[in-house]
Order: sequence, then structure tokens, then C-alpha cells
Amino acid sequence: MGFKALKQPSDWTCWPTVMAMITGKTVDEVVAFLGHDGGEETADGLMVSGKRRRAVWDQEAFIYLLSNGWTMGSWFDGNPAQTGSATKDFGCWSKHAAVLFVKSQRFEGCSHVVLWDGEKVLDPNPNHPEFMPLDGYEVTAWWPLIHWGKEYFERLRYEPIPAEAA
Repeated sequence: MGFKALKQPSDWTCWPTVMAMITGKTVDEVVAFLGHDGGEETADGLMVSGKRRRAVWDQEAFIYLLSNGWTMGSWFDGNPAQTGSATKDFGCWSKHAAVLFVKSQRFEGCSHVVLWDGEKVLDPNPNHPEFMPLDGYEVTAWWPLIHWGKEYFERLRYEPIPAEAA
């Protein structure tokens, strides 16, 4: 698909960096849209390295991607490319771009977000090369990406049906 590999500017920005790679925007533009980068300390956030962090949630990513003409399809547990029969069981999803949740190699008990372009992993971790093979990761969730184009969603209109008319 021609995604440009980017490196995350902080420990907490893997999700915004992957969103930037998908949409061709900068990480700063994604963070501005979200209103935060996920690294803020909060009383009820995810525990990472002894501190509670706000994190970036999937729902925020869905809204951002949708506003840029992308959707994430139904997710698979694990990795369809490593099943040995991906073509039969997953309809060749392993050849399509996807967001992958992988076990973090830096933070115990945490997930890391990377982009699969259909052939290789684009890892925003600044300590990894731009492109990585899939077998270097323990994939916990696989979200296929669908590009509709921003214009498609700009044309959509939602008009609720009144309860008495349904």
C-alpha cells in the first residue's frame, strides 16, 4: 500500500504513530486530533513501569481512522499469517494491511501497536529497524484495514427513524 515508516516520538505514542502511517499524516496531527498522546499520568489509567498512564484507546483510533477514510475490520485473536493455513482459515487476510497488537518487548504486561503492510511489519519502536519480519512478534490481535476514501464518508448521512415509525 505504500505506507511510510515512522518512529514514535515517545514511549506512549505507538498507536498515534501507526495511525499517522496509515493516513499519511504526522504524529503531531494525530495527537492534536486526539487531544493527548496517551502518556499522561492519571489515577485510573493503565499501569506501565510503575505509573498509571492514560493510553490511547481503540475507540479513539476508530474515530480518527474513520475521519480519514479508513476502517478496521473484525479482529482475529492471534496471527492469521502464522496459522499454517491462513488462506483457508482467514480468506487470505494475511496479505492485506492490518493493525497488529503485539506483546510489548519493553513493558511487561503491555501491548504494542504495529502496522502490517501485507508483507512486513512497520514498527514505530525507535529501537527496531523500519521493517521487521512477522515472526519476531507475538501477535495478540489482528485488525484488517479497509480504505474507503474520505469522500465516501463525507457523503454518508445518518437519519434516525423515529421509534413510532419503526
